Amino acid sequence: MSLVFGFVTSDDAGEHVHLVADSIVLEDTYTRFRSDDTKLFFAGEQREYLIGVCGGLRALQAVKYGVRYPVWREPEPGEPEPNVHAFVVDSVVRAIRKGLRRFGVNWNESFDAELLVAFRGRLFSIDSDFGVFESSDGYMAIGAGADLALGALAALDISRDDLGERVCDTARIAMRAASRHSAAACAPWLYANNRSKTIDFL
Repeated sequence: MSLVFGFVTSDDAGEHVHLVADSIVLEDTYTRFRSDDTKLFFAGEQREYLIGVCGGLRALQAVKYGVRYPVWREPEPGEPEPNVHAFVVDSVVRAIRKGLRRFGVNWNESFDAELLVAFRGRLFSIDSDFGVFESSDGYMAIGAGADLALGALAALDISRDDLGERVCDTARIAMRAASRHSAAACAPWLYANNRSKTIDFL
């Protein structure tokens, strides 16, 4: 299962969501390093979704290649702003369910994965039972090393508008805490944010 964690920062340009993931696949008695199906990827027509996945390899591939992620429609003048959380709960989760079915994954109300989804400057988790959660803390983690990463981020007492150039340092501290105390989370680590549209090694 291993680890994906993320946090939100703010500046004059708006909200930035940062995701970090390791690159391993855990099997019964050994670990494999993944070079192609990375746990972080961009999705959607405009690459407007940044998604991190922990779980089975088949579930990752289904979420990455089998889902047609819905397009966000900006409101017309005079229309109310759509609810982003409701959009993820309804439209995004429904698209994932359809994609899993299309990909031949029998989910039966749950599937072998957890997701972190960065969308429109916000960070959501989607559990294996398709429940959607958004933390008021501005950071979340999933996978075997999640508690360790969360503890490091909490100890750092990060603020959305106070990180600036310390984003990468913050990510490194959390990933080192996880990899030091969990055999299920280790380098190489991948980093992406919703503005850069690129995935890099950290």
